[in-house]
Amino acid sequence: MLLSDDSDGVRTLTLNRPHRKNAINPQLWIALRDALNEAGRDRGVRALVITGSGGSFCSGADISVRDDVHPKYKLQRLTDVALALQELPIPTVAKVTGVAVGAGWNLALGCDLVVATERGRRPHTTRRAGQRGPRAGRQFRDRRCPGRLCCLRAAAEPSFTGRWALSGSKDSSKDTENSE
Repeated sequence: MLLSDDSDGVRTLTLNRPHRKNAINPQLWIALRDALNEAGRDRGVRALVITGSGGSFCSGADISVRDDVHPKYKLQRLTDVALALQELPIPTVAKVTGVAVGAGWNLALGCDLVVATERGRRPHTTRRAGQRGPRAGRQFRDRRCPGRLCCLRAAAEPSFTGRWALSGSKDSSKDTENSE
């Protein structure tokens, strides 16, 4: 369900539910929280990468799984992961291949850096799922820097589109030329 691999001080956590596009079920929420806490305690880990298997990063929370707990406790699982991610003393990278939507996109935004392959997609479907835009990602807002989420959204766009929006031009080479 969650694979962990260490190499040269970098721990890679791989969401491993490819048959569900790595949708996070209750057990995976708990495993992810525990793995993040362990990474924070392990002095041999200098950086953390979160990725998904089977060509997808994460298609969000797995709502097809029946879970007979109060919604408050379901949200607590997500909050536990968000807090564990934000409290890590090491840099975190979301390596996005394929889809990253809903809770998956929020998980990516919770990392310090989002790196996407050309196949990385982040369609924002929270409006269709009944969430309003400002609520999307609320759990991953960094308490130490209230504007961090907005900064991450702006910073993540070039990683998905290959375009920079520094001066409004569509050609990033013009931005570089004008800034020198």
